[in-house]
Amino acid sequence: MTILTRFSHVICPQPAAPLASRAPQALMMVASLLLLGTLNGCSRMSVNNGSLDYQKARPLAPLQLPQEMQTRPFIQAYPIPETISPSPITVSNERHTRFVMPAPQPLPEAALSDANPASTGAPGTPTLVQDGNGYPVVRIEGDNRQIWSRLLATLSAGSLKILEQNTSQGWIRLQDTTSGKPVTLHLGASGTATTLTLLNKDGALLEKDAANDIFAVILHNWGQ
Repeated sequence: MTILTRFSHVICPQPAAPLASRAPQALMMVASLLLLGTLNGCSRMSVNNGSLDYQKARPLAPLQLPQEMQTRPFIQAYPIPETISPSPITVSNERHTRFVMPAPQPLPEAALSDANPASTGAPGTPTLVQDGNGYPVVRIEGDNRQIWSRLLATLSAGSLKILEQNTSQGWIRLQDTTSGKPVTLHLGASGTATTLTLLNKDGALLEKDAANDIFAVILHNWGQ
């Protein structure tokens, strides 16, 4: 506070804040320090936080619906990749009380040798494989742009009618020669390979027999 007089002005010091007004700030600081110390202590002591409870989970009985209830059939919508048995990994700490993200495993030398630049060149020979549910999938190694061009030529050679296509989204709509219904040939990526899957009008995987028939035409006319 400043007091003006005739000759000069005098500056009076401000009174100190009362102790009661500073008490909440002090209590908040103490509480923050205690919380930080507790979290740090729990981390160091590896207190069980329930992150490994999923390992004790048990399968439940399948859902039972009334017989008179009408439901749509369960259709596999996406292909399931082949199961590869990895080496055992550790997903817990030393005391087995917490989940710990495992470190990435280095690729074996065989996988590194297979991933060579030549696999992105001219399209290779298509290979018919199956996904985890037994649905047919075609794998083709090579540059995806060249595979697209070769695939269009193959469909034409096999008398498979192309209804429409979308290069940016990677699909070609065909007319099934057996049923006459439209089916979608979807191109996906799996590492250095391009995968071909067939979908019905509902966007689900085409039934196995119909898909095998169309893929047989593609494999027979590939490169012609």
